[in-house]
Amino acid sequence: MMADYPEHKFKALSDLRKAQVILSLLLAAREQDSLEQRRRVISVLHNYFSWLDDIESDPIFARLRHLVFSLDEGASIRRFLDIIVPLERFLNLSVKDSELGIEVTCDDQAKPASAAYPIFVVLDHLRSAFNVGSIFRTSDGLGVKHVYLVGYTPTPEDAGVKKTAMGATDFVSWSHHERLDEVLSLLDGQGVEVVGMETSQSAENLDEVQFDRPVAVVMGNERFGLEPASLSKLSRLVSVSMHGRKNSLNVATAFGIVAYQISKQFRRKGVQ
Repeated sequence: MMADYPEHKFKALSDLRKAQVILSLLLAAREQDSLEQRRRVISVLHNYFSWLDDIESDPIFARLRHLVFSLDEGASIRRFLDIIVPLERFLNLSVKDSELGIEVTCDDQAKPASAAYPIFVVLDHLRSAFNVGSIFRTSDGLGVKHVYLVGYTPTPEDAGVKKTAMGATDFVSWSHHERLDEVLSLLDGQGVEVVGMETSQSAENLDEVQFDRPVAVVMGNERFGLEPASLSKLSRLVSVSMHGRKNSLNVATAFGIVAYQISKQFRRKGVQ
């Protein structure tokens, strides 16, 4: 239920509690589909900020006042985040990964699909719905044909995947399998080259690899990577050359790099 304090009760709250109440209202307003309901929530926010005393209250409220009063029922997610993020930092909170998706504009609506490239993705026991959703979105953008989800990897039926993918799960085919061996056998029967992303010394530098035929990219668990027993069953291992001191990338980031490289080569070579 939405908090709606009368003036004397709101003024009696601590700054910490005021920030919590205001943040909950901002989140509620941002998620409202009804313009009338959003208008009501924003009206309450305006009241709260008009009751705040700049001298006695924490300076964060004074810094945010003009942003709050500029809100209306048509405000974009970006406008809400301009207020939400500072309040979360004040409260030592952090935005969930799944809330960091890019806002869809009129220029980002679905376009007629081009034919997918013979690129397949195998996600072996990934834990993060955010990573899986990101990989689906990248897969749609780069022409991936199919995504195989193995073990406890969350599927597009997971709300976190669906939210992060921003609708891409509707355009990329996928299937779930209990064991990686099952998927590798299936791909081998189709004559698909199976490439594992790994940081091992035996991995080839992605910049030097040529892709000329259907290929599947296998991504392992975020923490543990691919099972050692699985590595020998792959056609080859590839890695992204690193410049910094860290020797690894987030799994969704690493996938985006290798998928772009393959997609670019297929586009130039006319591989379909």
